[in-house]
Parts: sequence; structure tokens; C-alpha cells
Amino acid sequence: MEYEEPSGNNVIKERVSRRTIGMVIIVVLLLIIGAVVATLWYTPSFSINVRTAWSALTLSGELETAQFLTESEQGTVFYTKSGRGFTNAPTEGVLVSHTESAAGSASIIRTLDGKEYRIVVNGKTVLSSPAHKAHIALAPNGKNVAFSETVIADISAPAEMLSIITLYPAEWSVRVMDVETGTMVTAGTGITPVFVDDQHVTRVAPRGVYSFDLATGRSTALLEKAFPVASLNMLVSPDRTKMAIYNRNENSVIVYKISSIGAEEVITLNPGNKVMSLTLGNDGLYTLRTSKWGTEFLQQNLVDGNQKVVDTIPEDLRINRLLISSI
Repeated sequence: MEYEEPSGNNVIKERVSRRTIGMVIIVVLLLIIGAVVATLWYTPSFSINVRTAWSALTLSGELETAQFLTESEQGTVFYTKSGRGFTNAPTEGVLVSHTESAAGSASIIRTLDGKEYRIVVNGKTVLSSPAHKAHIALAPNGKNVAFSETVIADISAPAEMLSIITLYPAEWSVRVMDVETGTMVTAGTGITPVFVDDQHVTRVAPRGVYSFDLATGRSTALLEKAFPVASLNMLVSPDRTKMAIYNRNENSVIVYKISSIGAEEVITLNPGNKVMSLTLGNDGLYTLRTSKWGTEFLQQNLVDGNQKVVDTIPEDLRINRLLISSI
């Protein structure tokens, strides 16, 4: 029996045929994979899980160690980055203000019925009363806590609205309390206390920024300027060298450099529209606003005010406040 050598044309046709079949199989597989991914992507739970993991992985700078807050019927919930996602820790009540530092933590918590405010220092309630409270600060040595208090104004708004409430400094007083003994003194009229050191507490008063000396009980004017309105947002940098005043009516944030002997304006910023809340970091001003995909975080530097989007957390977490050091 004779063997017939295949012609060159037949060999080429056979190779082309195999190559074509291979390409068709690859295309079909890619289409199947694409269809599966598309289906999963538009399946809410899968899409949100992927974006949540991506948000956690891409957090950087001050946001990497920050805490993200949301409100529920049971109170405020803290979210922190954990691996490829976020872990949560609820509080028993509405968190009005909170601060964290090397000295520990201090909080103002409003009961869910809005009838009582508690001052909590390192997990222990040190004061409880019906007077409305805001803006908490803890001394570097942890011995004293300061806060704003009023019996005139009413801030018993829904928790999700706390960040946009307008305050009038003339209706508030700054109180300083010894954590161990409970002894209290009034630093003076105003809001937003800041411990620039263990002995001095600055505050924003209707006619300027003042420093209160705990040792002498006297106040000194650091800056003369009218502050008729401000915000419930506690805008203090983690290093305690800067504070800011948000005027929602004018949509402006004025940042000040502060110390026990002086205060000077650093920059005036425009946070933009749809502001949910603001937070002051050492690196800049952070603005939270709603977007198509969830809560968008924008950062404005304190040199020229340039603003950029630094991250977005999916809508299922319902984040509306950011804690770097103080809120």
C-alpha cells in the first residue's frame, strides 16, 4: 500500500482550521466570563463587597487609621479598616462629639430619646445631665476634659443632621472638668475648646479666640474677630496646632494656627456643595459628600486649597462622618 504525502495546501488548511477553532473557543470563553462578571457586578451584594474591599485596600495617609461613622436607630456605629474590609462597633446612643489621643478618648453621647447627655472619658461616665453639650477635648495628660454646654440652644436634631447644625457661640459656654474629682470651672462664653497644652484651653467666643489658663483662671484674647455663627463640626487637627470654623451660611472654612499665646489665620477654604460633614487633619481639610457610588472623601490642602477625591466608601455603609482625631 502506497503512502500519499499530504500536499502543502492541505497542511495549511488543517493548521488554519485548528487555529480558527482555538480562537473561537477562546472568544466563547471570554464572552462567558464577561457575562458572568457583568452579572455579578450588577448584583448589588457582589458589587458592594468588591467596592468595599477596594475602598479598604486603597485607604492611605490619615484615612488609613481613621474611623468612619454612621447613624442607626440604635445609635452611632464606628467602622474601622480591617484587612480587606471594615469592622464595626456600635455605641449605646448618639455620638455628638469624640476625641482620641495618646491620653485616651473622651466622648459626648446623647441618649436615644434626646433627654440626657453623658461625658465619657476612657470608657467611664464622668458626668450626666440634660444640658445640651458639644465639642469635647481631652488634656494631653488626660487629667481634664473640656466641652461646650448650653441651656439656651437646642441640638436635639436627628443624628444624621448633627454635622450641619449651626451654632451661635454667644449661646454657649466652655466648661473644664477635672476627670478624677469632678470639679468644674467655666472658661468663658464660646465653643470649640482645644487643649493646646495641659494648662491652656483655647475657645472660639463671639468676639474672638481666647485662651483660658487653668492655673490662674484668667482668659487672654488671642485674636479679635467676630464669630457670630459656627458649626457643630469639631474642627481640630490631631496635633492641636490648628482649628477651623465652618460657616455653613457662607460655605466657608477658616483655618487658624493656634497656641497658648496667639492665633493667626492660615487659609480660607470653600468645601464645595453637598457637604455632609467636615474633618480637619494635619494634612488638610476632609469633606464628605454623597456620590453615585456612596460617600466620597475629598481632601483640601492647607497651602493653596486644592481639592481632590481621595476615596469613596460604598453606600451600604451609609458613612456620614469621619473621625481622624476629633469630631
